[in-house]
Amino acid sequence: MAVDRSTYLRWVHTADIYTRTTTENAAGQLSVTFTFSQTVPAYLQIPTTQSTGGSIRLNPYQENMQVFEMFIPGSFQSYIKFDNLVKDIKDRYGNVLETGPFQIIAVHPKFGWGGKKHHVSCVLKKEIEKRA
Repeated sequence: MAVDRSTYLRWVHTADIYTRTTTENAAGQLSVTFTFSQTVPAYLQIPTTQSTGGSIRLNPYQENMQVFEMFIPGSFQSYIKFDNLVKDIKDRYGNVLETGPFQIIAVHPKFGWGGKKHHVSCVLKKEIEKRA
């Protein structure tokens, strides 16, 4: 895993990215599967604006879900798509810090002083219902 060293961030975590594949059977029914795509270097944090969260759905219209912010090097930005899932965020020793799946709900490119995109910030939310 080649890491872009042109940034000041330290990539102390890794994240497993799973890509979505939709297939249609002979009857016309759609089937969604997620397959492992890549382990990317990352840095995970909880946004400072995040209130205490959990994984409880209070009613059909309210959620109290933990939100994370994950930074990845710009060279891995092609793996950060809204259809993909993030699973198993690990520390540098391979210990699982957070178990997914996490939905990617926002993507923010970050630019350096020279105007070049050097990392991407994405907001993750724990997925609690199966997506179709």
